[in-house]
Amino acid sequence: MTAPVRVVAPFRRAMWRRAKRGCDGTDYIRCADLNPRGTVRAAGIRHSGRPDQLDSGRGYLTPVAPRNVPPEAHVEPPFSGRLAGVDTPPPGPSNPVGLAPEWAAPWLDASPAGAQESSERIEAPGPSGHSRETPGTPPPLVSIVIPVYNHLDYTRRCLESLRLLTYPNFETLVVDNGSTDGTAESLASDFPWVTIVRNPSNLGYAGGSNVGIRRSRGAFVLVLNNDTKDVDPNFLQTLVATFEANPRVAVVGPRMVDYDDYAKVRFNGGVDEFWHDEITGAAPTFRRKALEEVGLFDEFYFAYFEDSDLFARLKKSGWSIRFVPDVRVAHEVGVTGGAGSPFAVYWGTRNFFIFMRRHATLRRLVINAFPQWARLTAFFLCQSAKNRDWTSLRAWRRGLRDGARAALSDPSRNA
Repeated sequence: MTAPVRVVAPFRRAMWRRAKRGCDGTDYIRCADLNPRGTVRAAGIRHSGRPDQLDSGRGYLTPVAPRNVPPEAHVEPPFSGRLAGVDTPPPGPSNPVGLAPEWAAPWLDASPAGAQESSERIEAPGPSGHSRETPGTPPPLVSIVIPVYNHLDYTRRCLESLRLLTYPNFETLVVDNGSTDGTAESLASDFPWVTIVRNPSNLGYAGGSNVGIRRSRGAFVLVLNNDTKDVDPNFLQTLVATFEANPRVAVVGPRMVDYDDYAKVRFNGGVDEFWHDEITGAAPTFRRKALEEVGLFDEFYFAYFEDSDLFARLKKSGWSIRFVPDVRVAHEVGVTGGAGSPFAVYWGTRNFFIFMRRHATLRRLVINAFPQWARLTAFFLCQSAKNRDWTSLRAWRRGLRDGARAALSDPSRNA
């Protein structure tokens, strides 16, 4: 009897074509990535930034009230930019804050070298997260880090929205960046399930977020603006499912809607006005393993463009970024920094030049980024002159000067 003939090559070529069409057009998948049965080897694929069409998983779980087990809230000492037990280079033009090497895990249990633990503690008479014992393997722990500076009312509403989350295993940390409105004391009293980390001074959004990430324990870390509200109770389930579907996804971001009108979409995926980010920095969730590889937010930015810088470094290291449209977060833009304030104008202008110097190609800078920046700047200058807002104009001039100087002297460009 004649043996059956297996037609392998055409099937392998068809699988390769179908797999390639699922990517962003970059030839990451080769025929060598297919095993003899014609299926794709997961380790050989790098997915693009396009969102997976995942099931939203709307089987809600029953919310669980936090247990009344009083831990102590930790008071974080000011970060010196160095890690205990790690030889870190001194600050310089290529390393402005003396950060540890990229291979060093920045959330070691040891305190930063040269920093003393503050004796001031804020008692938080409740657990730092929600957890429920279930048979079998528990779901991965998700850490929610919320850096805040004043605006207690917005932080309260943000935490109230997190009470509705149905994910059974998460912790919440609020990093108080030297607030003067009693934020830390009030939250410790009214939200006993939240861990309060208090910085004696304002370390900026980048520095405050880094302090919280180092103190967190989760396999995934959600860095959340305090002027946001979670909309969907299955928010964390959907994000964790996206991570578990692809081990090369480093960061995911939700759809952003209006703070008061959830039907009004503020951000629905796609690149930003400078043709760079696929998600916003208001509510990104990171894979801890990816942060261990590339490092945390660069504190040289202080505020603005620190998220774009981290996204760019992740993509250069071969990680993927995913937009998840199945879940929503409501965002009130510009609460902390103040949209159009001198603070926002200075840091936004300064950091734009530093970011573009480090990450923008010449083609993207000439065709996309610079024309858009020029249009926005022209509109700002006209409005400020019309309103006689000389303070904002002086802030823009200082940002332009400092940004140009920093960009020209910065040798760390890896574009």
